[in-house]
Amino acid sequence: MRYKVFAVVFAVWWLTGNGLLAHDRQVLEKNFPADSQVKKVSLSGDISAAEVRLDGHDGGDLFAGRVRYDADRTKVDITLDKSGSTAELEMTGKRLHERGDFKSEDNAWSVSLSRDYTWDINIDVGATECELDLSGLSLEEFTLDAGASECEILFDRPNPREMKRFSIDAGAGSVELHGLGYARCRDFELDGGAGSVELDFNGFETGFLTAHIDVGVGEVKIKVPKGVPVHITADDGWLSSVDIDEDLGDNIGDGEWESDGYKRGTRGLDISIDVGIGQVTVNRSR
Repeated sequence: MRYKVFAVVFAVWWLTGNGLLAHDRQVLEKNFPADSQVKKVSLSGDISAAEVRLDGHDGGDLFAGRVRYDADRTKVDITLDKSGSTAELEMTGKRLHERGDFKSEDNAWSVSLSRDYTWDINIDVGATECELDLSGLSLEEFTLDAGASECEILFDRPNPREMKRFSIDAGAGSVELHGLGYARCRDFELDGGAGSVELDFNGFETGFLTAHIDVGVGEVKIKVPKGVPVHITADDGWLSSVDIDEDLGDNIGDGEWESDGYKRGTRGLDISIDVGIGQVTVNRSR
C-alpha cells in the first residue's frame, strides 16, 4: 500500500512539475489613466515564452494592458512610477522554473500606449512571438533584444519626432521591420547572431539615414523605396553572397554600390551590411 501511495505522489509531482497538470490560469489587467503632468514615459519590458501584441492609441489612458498567463509557471507584473513630468513603466513576465514545455500562447500580452506622450522603449524578449505596431507613437528611443524570438515591427505613419536611437539585437531569431522610413531615425543598428532579417525603408522622405546591419549566420532582405538615392557597402565573402538590384545604382568598387545623385542630393540611405554566412538581397520596393 505504501508503494502505491508513493507512486501516486510521485506521479502527481512529476506531472505538475513538468507542466502537464499545472495550469493556474490568471488574467492581469492594468490601465493607467492619462496624466497631464507627465510628458515622457520610459517603458522597459522583460518577457519570455509569450505572445506580445503592442500598439498605440489616441487619447484615453496612458497605458492599457491585459495579460493572460499560467501563474504556476510565470510571474507577471506591470508597474508605473511617476516623478514630475516623467514616468517609468515596467512590464515583466518571467518563468518561475525551466521544467516543462512552455508554450507562448499560455502567456499572452496585449498592450496599448497613448500617442499623447513621448516614449523611450526598451524591450527584452526570449522565445516570444511579437507584433509591435509603433505607428504614430512619439518615439525618442527604441531598443529591442529579440533573443530566439520572432518579431514583426510596423510603422505606417511618421514618428512625430526624430529618434535619437533605434537598435535591434536579433539574436538567433527572426525580425521583420516594415516602414522603417516612418521611424524618422538618423542612425539604425541591427545585430543578429543566427536568423533572418527583413527590412523595408518605406516612408523615408527627407534627410539621410545610416543603417548598420551585422548578421553572423542567416539571410538579409532589404527593400528601398523608389527614387531614394542609396550608398551600399556589403561584405561579399567566401561564405556569403550579395545580390544588389541594378536599379539601385552602379557597382563603384569592391562591395560598394551608389545611386546617381547620392552625393549631391538632399536625402539618401547609407546602408552597410556584414553577413558572415548567408545571403544578402537588396531590391527596390515594387
